[in-house]
Amino acid sequence: MDKQELYIWFYTPARIEKFKLLPLYEDFWLSDKYCPKKQVPILGDWVMYYPPKDGYPTYDTRFAMPEILYLHTKLKVQPSFDWFPQNYNLKIVSESFLGFMISNQLHDRFEATECKIFGIDGKEFVAKKYFVIRICEFDDDKFDFHIENKKRAIGCNKYNYFLYPDMQLKNYNDKQNIFFLNEFCYQDSIILTTDGKDYVMQNFNRPELYKLEDYRFVWNNQYNIEQLPDMVK
Repeated sequence: MDKQELYIWFYTPARIEKFKLLPLYEDFWLSDKYCPKKQVPILGDWVMYYPPKDGYPTYDTRFAMPEILYLHTKLKVQPSFDWFPQNYNLKIVSESFLGFMISNQLHDRFEATECKIFGIDGKEFVAKKYFVIRICEFDDDKFDFHIENKKRAIGCNKYNYFLYPDMQLKNYNDKQNIFFLNEFCYQDSIILTTDGKDYVMQNFNRPELYKLEDYRFVWNNQYNIEQLPDMVK
């Protein structure tokens, strides 16, 4: 096993509210219909696609992503984020972040479609191009989670969700420096190697990065900014 220093990019609610990089949970909705005045949920069957059960790639047209998705927000100014998790396998990413993923051997492990973003006045933000990506193959099998050292996630006791402070890559491939996990507490995060972390810090706007070994404290204190560990700088 090739031990690598690992990092995690995870947006905590406490720092989202402080830095205002992302819209708050109640201030946005993603839809497959243009609906600026009324919050309309995603209507298509495509959102029910679950690769482990339905297979990847899928040839069932019900699961095909729409050509365009719409993110309606209460923002007044052009968003500047580079990635914005929506659920376990849907993420909104900037065009430059999409290029970063492709350069890290992930091109055949996700699907992407254009995302149009609108502000509180219903006008489209056009200065920066965005996409919705759907992760179809995760990287959990590339990690040794060292489950013997697992820590229970606060607030998830009845579901048996855990954090893994000693997790490591089984084998390091320097061509892939970014990883997406299906493990519950890591679904809204990105794991990065040192090279990946350096690239993210140099090229993307205000990433919220932590050492992976500190993530249990991040998860368990994500609503309390006073208790959060320091971000990587």
